[in-house]
Amino acid sequence: MSDTRSESFECPRGIDAGAFALRALTDAEGAEYAEHLGHCAACTAEVHVLRSVVDTLPIAAPQVAPSSALKSRIMAVVAAESELLRAAGSETDRAVVPSAPRRRWQSFVPSLRPALAGALACALLAVGVVGGLAMERAGKPETRTLSAWAAGEADAAERVLEAGRLGARRIGHGVRLVDALHSPAGPDLLAEARELGLHLEVCPSSNVHTGAARSVASHPITALWRAGVSLSYHTDNRLMSSISLAEEAAALLAHTPLTETDLLQMALQAAGHSFLPAPARAAAGQAVRQWAQGRGLALQ
Repeated sequence: MSDTRSESFECPRGIDAGAFALRALTDAEGAEYAEHLGHCAACTAEVHVLRSVVDTLPIAAPQVAPSSALKSRIMAVVAAESELLRAAGSETDRAVVPSAPRRRWQSFVPSLRPALAGALACALLAVGVVGGLAMERAGKPETRTLSAWAAGEADAAERVLEAGRLGARRIGHGVRLVDALHSPAGPDLLAEARELGLHLEVCPSSNVHTGAARSVASHPITALWRAGVSLSYHTDNRLMSSISLAEEAAALLAHTPLTETDLLQMALQAAGHSFLPAPARAAAGQAVRQWAQGRGLALQ
């Protein structure tokens, strides 16, 4: 999600305030930034505001003791993400992304430890574009005009279809489409979503934090998946929700009926609906299938 405040910082170093507040900078970077705060009132005020938010994050969701088998399941998902990243290779480096003002999360990325950076890169690989940007690839052998919009997080199922009719093919959130499962117009809405080729970028933990869902356990992702809606799981905002893609997967495995096969099938759909070049999409899909096969799991 965009943050208009980041476009109006009085100091250019203000975009690093989030990473400093989350203690995500290296020791050297943190010390250097702390020294900067000693003579920059604007950045000091920004860090103060962000720390007040960070302090509330631990109480934003109920604390649940993990099961004894959770670690192995988390590591299995992390291994799958690493395979996706390696399979995409240099194609991801050549993906065209329009220029845009820097956001806080952009300054946060380089300071992440390798494991977290890998999870973030896989999340971006699955999305294909960042936060609702549109990509045109005219004059290529495969000419497509594609866009990703946010819709249906806290309003109505119809908003998801409206975004699709206006040209969106990936929908950020879209969870209110679940309302269509219990309405007379539901079958027609779901049929139109499939006909338009819509893919939902569902963010369970973020939805819990914003109040769009009561809990991960009761989140609409399970019902939508069981209804045959094309979707995948994402973090939405790693900075404020303080979660990685691997942790998002672990939460779904721990608190919903979704299985490892379900999550791998979602990853396969995410790769297929990505805005990356065709070779990168194919490589990512093949990596998912190979990894699933190695675990004795069958994907469609």
